Amino acid sequence: MADFPARPALLHEGLTQSYAELDLAWEATRHWLESRGVPASCRVLLLSPNLPETIWLQLALLGNGALTALVDLKTNREALLLIAQEFQPSIVLCTPDMAERAGELLRELSPRTLLLSTGGLREAVAAAPELARRPLSREGRVLYFRMDREDHWRGALFGLGELSATCRQVRQLFSLHLGDAVLCQMSTAHYLALSSMILPALCSGGKLLLLDRGCGDDPLLDAIAAHEPRLMIHYRKTYWYLHRAALRRREEGRPLGCLLHAVVNADSPQLPFRSSWEDLFQGHLLAGFATTFAGAFLVLNLPWLEDREGFVGKALPGVELRILDETGTERLTGRWGEVLFRSPGMACEFLGDERLNPELGEDGWLRSQQMAMQDTDGFLTLADEVFDVIWVYGFKVSPLEIEEPVRELPGVLDAAAVNAPRATHPDLIHLYVQVEEDAEGRPAWSEAALLARCRQLFPPYLQPAQVFVVDEIPHDDEEFKLRKELKYRTSTADLWRSS
Repeated sequence: MADFPARPALLHEGLTQSYAELDLAWEATRHWLESRGVPASCRVLLLSPNLPETIWLQLALLGNGALTALVDLKTNREALLLIAQEFQPSIVLCTPDMAERAGELLRELSPRTLLLSTGGLREAVAAAPELARRPLSREGRVLYFRMDREDHWRGALFGLGELSATCRQVRQLFSLHLGDAVLCQMSTAHYLALSSMILPALCSGGKLLLLDRGCGDDPLLDAIAAHEPRLMIHYRKTYWYLHRAALRRREEGRPLGCLLHAVVNADSPQLPFRSSWEDLFQGHLLAGFATTFAGAFLVLNLPWLEDREGFVGKALPGVELRILDETGTERLTGRWGEVLFRSPGMACEFLGDERLNPELGEDGWLRSQQMAMQDTDGFLTLADEVFDVIWVYGFKVSPLEIEEPVRELPGVLDAAAVNAPRATHPDLIHLYVQVEEDAEGRPAWSEAALLARCRQLFPPYLQPAQVFVVDEIPHDDEEFKLRKELKYRTSTADLWRSS
């Protein structure tokens, strides 16, 4: 930060902070935390949206050696309570609008837990005098929680070493340099935003464009047109909506700007969509694979690799992958199995009893809970999570094989494919589709019309036995589809079939 103090570092709505101002802000935040009784090396649960104050707090807590649990604001009450009971924070930090929700949470925790609102932090930072820099603690860690299939929340810990390894990887992969803009609309309480966007941007002397998570397509496209970011990592379903908005914008003659690298996490866009995107933004749309417990990318479809449809890319340098079947036997090339991985940026440890962490393997290997297949050249094809794979007459089928062609249909917003209940339709597929409505509320597609179109699109074994038009396709906090929820909406649903 001292090398380029006058350069812009953080942009959020009307606020622009230089590196010197950001340096002062997070040092002032350390003093602000101390003045309110927050000791160094404590446990802090952070509830905050995409705000500059959130960046200051994350940097200050890391520098103080705190163990910080980053929680997405979309996390529901029950899940938040489970996380807090597992984590047992000594401090709950929240924005003023989250105080009521945090107060409900506090009633279920130890009476010694302190609730602290971030109200007034921005004013305190603006009035702060010049402060002497103190050395950074090497003990700062970030904790990210994810729910397993037994509804237990597990926390993966990332220390400064793992965060630094991720930061170096992203800076090198995308050649981030002084002044490059990085666009972050993901929740800043999300590990991928912190390690793959925030830290690499600030460590490169770049501009971090911070947008609210609920920000619409137009403000996002305005930011791209104004700053032409070098990197954007975004929720995969949002790319489809953003692409449609960009097409409308071009038809209206409004500027689009360039976006050099846009990364879709755990997805592989079809070639026609990718070509259209790259024509619009004059940059690359890259498939990528990162898991909650990796903290960094494991696989990327980098621009210089062969352009193959359906592949998510190849393992990055330093990343080791194995594909195992249900018995733990390594799969041959060209066969589906679960991905196990080792990488420099993966979680250093897990919170809680190791018996509750099925991802932990031997010799540093972690289970990803993702189904994949690797070819002889090392290219990886992803299905979805292990529990989302569809079984059709004994064969494993990725839901994406059905969902992506349907999502390309005009008037279709989203789609989710699941195994039909075995009691009524053994080894067949049910398809749930969210469609657009006209001004009078009429849906763009009927269920019968979609079923007929699917018979034209797919071979017999991939044709859905039934199609349901739904109001929305549910997603979790990381924007992964909750296909299991859709399946259980069917009255004849039976136990989920896993691999």
